Amino acid sequence: MLALVVGISSHRSARAEDVSTGIRFLSHDEHGASCRLSVVASIDEVNQAACWQNALAGLFAYYDRDADGQLSEAEAVRLPSSFALRQIVWNPLSPVAGRLRHSERMDTNGDGTIGLSEMIEFYQNAEVDGLTIGVGANEHAKLLDSALTAAFTDVEPISLARLERRMNELDVNRDELLSPVELQQSVGYPGSTCSLRWPRTLDENSLPELIRSLPLRIVSANHENDGLAGFDSQIIEARFSTSNLSTDNHENAVPDSQTAAEANDFAVRCFVDQPGLWIGVRVDSGTMASEIAAAEARIRSAFDEHDADRNGSLTIDESEPNNASLVRGLFELADRNDNRAVDRRELAAWLSVQRRLAESQITVSVLDLRSEWFAALDANFDGALSLRELRGLCDEPLARQTAGKPTIGKPTADRTPPRRRLLIVISHGHPRDLLATRTATGPTWFQALDRNQDRDVSRQEFIGPAAAFDRYDADSDGLISASEASR
Repeated sequence: MLALVVGISSHRSARAEDVSTGIRFLSHDEHGASCRLSVVASIDEVNQAACWQNALAGLFAYYDRDADGQLSEAEAVRLPSSFALRQIVWNPLSPVAGRLRHSERMDTNGDGTIGLSEMIEFYQNAEVDGLTIGVGANEHAKLLDSALTAAFTDVEPISLARLERRMNELDVNRDELLSPVELQQSVGYPGSTCSLRWPRTLDENSLPELIRSLPLRIVSANHENDGLAGFDSQIIEARFSTSNLSTDNHENAVPDSQTAAEANDFAVRCFVDQPGLWIGVRVDSGTMASEIAAAEARIRSAFDEHDADRNGSLTIDESEPNNASLVRGLFELADRNDNRAVDRRELAAWLSVQRRLAESQITVSVLDLRSEWFAALDANFDGALSLRELRGLCDEPLARQTAGKPTIGKPTADRTPPRRRLLIVISHGHPRDLLATRTATGPTWFQALDRNQDRDVSRQEFIGPAAAFDRYDADSDGLISASEASR
């Protein structure tokens, strides 16, 4: 049995065998290997579970208007519904939230009030814990593979130069990368945003077909009872920050064990590499920090716009004539003294509670890339094929030498399909991109010439004399790799 277990740990530096909270996956096939992967997630150096608990404590205190440590029925019904809290990952500061209709469901001890632990338990039972698992699949895989096969099956065993010329014929934007739309117009890749939520408490037969088809299952977080305690373990640390409000760096959250160079090399890290199945994991800084900043600015701007008398307080009368749905939703939530007005201090208090809830959101996206050639060839998961990657479609890349020049085998349509490939992306909120971002590597001069950042310099990119290119191209394959450039 091949097992892959992913856990969002409640301890930032926990050992894999100590992971006891969050989500874990079990993957299996018939080849007898096993491994366990534990993901340790933290936000601003605080583990995600603690962040969420603190955010819920802030929510409880916000609605505990008499500060007696308990929520009365009148206070409790103002709490957001489970559905509304879950939607924070989609709209972090939305003032339009569903209210809790039946507060008695929280009152487990029947004393007529709601304590903090009862509120937390209620949300946990509804799978509202700041962790969202989304699933998606590349629905265009077969169409894309048909286009790829049709484009290259008539290429006879020829030189690499002729293969490159065929690629150039398809390369519309002349970036020396073959994108999905250059192979087949109107084809999206990876073809999914992983928006199908994976419910963690449903039995397998009740799950959507896409989830049931995955070679993954969610298992108990109690490793003593799941039969996985003896499996080999690996740990990846996913560290996120709420301070990068305007960053465009997609790869700023990487495991501690990696240097900057290694982070570039392992934007996607392989954890399962078996016949028939390949699973990779990457960490993406996510969109939550920038979404919070944008949403807060939008709400404050709307508040100022509708504050007609500029007195720092927004009344219902000021919002209604302008059909200001954005600010009208604030009154029920932010008007703590029930005077039919929201002042700047009340607005700031409500935004603070919402911000803490939003900052605690971690998303696990499981993308099924299927058993198709485009995904198999795209070794760096950037959504495009470089010349070096495209050579993998051929039977014998660089296997034969003719008159000292490398040749390749003929691409065939009836080859054994590649292994099924899955990509798991851990992000703060939604990922900026499910696919990896191309990053430069190698000597400074090499990075400057590698314009498409495919980690090769072609003759077209090289600006020196042909003889200099040939000296660097040690294996005479028509490309200078980073390792060849570093010699």
